[in-house]
Amino acid sequence: DVQVDPVIVDPVIVAPTGEIKKLFNEGRALEQQGNIQASQRIFAKVTKLAPRFIYGWAYLGNSQVALGSLDPAENSYTKAVNLCVESRKEE
Repeated sequence: DVQVDPVIVDPVIVAPTGEIKKLFNEGRALEQQGNIQASQRIFAKVTKLAPRFIYGWAYLGNSQVALGSLDPAENSYTKAVNLCVESRKEE
């Protein structure tokens, strides 16, 4: 018999902490100031550092829509929705 180790998957992140929280809040502040391009760069970095953070993907999608990048926005929103679905299964 072959033993297969279960795949350990990082949990979905709803509330970030530490550096991710700081970066995310920086992106939100830039967005509120109307600096959408800078906020998009920050949210893209957030999703690279924390790919399982729901709101990182959602806010990245928002910034992409604001800049007219609809296909990338659809991908970002899809990732956010999939993480939401997964999060509900974890509860």
